[in-house]
Amino acid sequence: MSERPDSDTQPTAPAAGEDGAEERIARMEKELAARETRLNALHDKYLRALADLDNLRKRTRQEVREARIEGMASVLAELLTVVDNFERALEAVGTARAHSKTARTLYDGIKLIHRQLLDLLNKHGVAPIEAIGVPFDPAYHDAAARIATTEAPEGTVVTELQKGYLMGHRVLRPSRVGVAGPPSGWSVEAGENER
Repeated sequence: MSERPDSDTQPTAPAAGEDGAEERIARMEKELAARETRLNALHDKYLRALADLDNLRKRTRQEVREARIEGMASVLAELLTVVDNFERALEAVGTARAHSKTARTLYDGIKLIHRQLLDLLNKHGVAPIEAIGVPFDPAYHDAAARIATTEAPEGTVVTELQKGYLMGHRVLRPSRVGVAGPPSGWSVEAGENER
């Protein structure tokens, strides 16, 4: 026989377990929100790290490319002295070639090697700087002399003492030039044409 509760008894309070469950749910929801916040922060850090890594890769590629160009420019600039020497040899042998078959053969051989050097430089984007007849530009020209003349406007390059070369837009060696000046002397206003 089971006992039945009296009908006049008060309703019973929720069991201790039910009250504890609500607290646990609230605590778990709070913990879940904190973990979601932390997960979002970690996700943001991850995205920033990916972007930093991508930027580092791009920067590294650019630095490697620049180092390669710098190294190549250094070697090509040293070859310019060899080109100069071949041009001097061509000049020296050029006058004698009209008088001797040996001199003509020597001249042709030197000219062939000179042409090969110029082709090699051209293959790597190296080209001579235009100098004669253009206005003096300190970015491309090194003024080695002033030439008193009325045949060219003042500040114009009238003679080239050493050929200059560019590799793309980069100056490997500036042209050493003579610049036209007034016949009575060189007058320069403050700041103009100063190096």
